[in-house]
Amino acid sequence: KGLMAVLLLQECGIDSVLLVSLAHEHAAVGIALPSTGTTFQHQGSSFAFTEITRPGWPIGRMPPDLLSACPNTQNSPSSASETR
Repeated sequence: KGLMAVLLLQECGIDSVLLVSLAHEHAAVGIALPSTGTTFQHQGSSFAFTEITRPGWPIGRMPPDLLSACPNTQNSPSSASETR
């Protein structure tokens, strides 16, 4: 799912990367769009964490169980639409 999402986004001209956690056996997508929440720096660009396996999960919000395992994340204040 993650690879397909990255390929589709790139085909649409949106810079994106596949994020893989072997420890969690999970993949997600980083999208180079302005976003509050969890972002990653890669090759000079900022990517918003995007969970694609949880319907309705907001862009830029990383699940807490994955956040603790990612020391290279940056969290900006969440907007009201990101609170659950």
